[in-house]
Amino acid sequence: MSAVVAAVTARRAQRDVATTRRGQAGMALARHAPSLAGRVVRRTVAARVTAGAFAKAPLAEGLRRRHGRAD
Repeated sequence: MSAVVAAVTARRAQRDVATTRRGQAGMALARHAPSLAGRVVRRTVAARVTAGAFAKAPLAEGLRRRHGRAD
């Protein structure tokens, strides 16, 4: 049974439902090692900014500026 179906059909609403194994791992990491999870997120965001993933997003202007990318 998928996580989405299980969450929707549950008698009582579940918290923190991950839909993939990667999501489950990320939630466990954030729960047990929050500082490490924060570093992973910062590194991932920095890599995506460098790759130009947010180049056309007006809402990401501040993010790009903080990373030295005023595209």
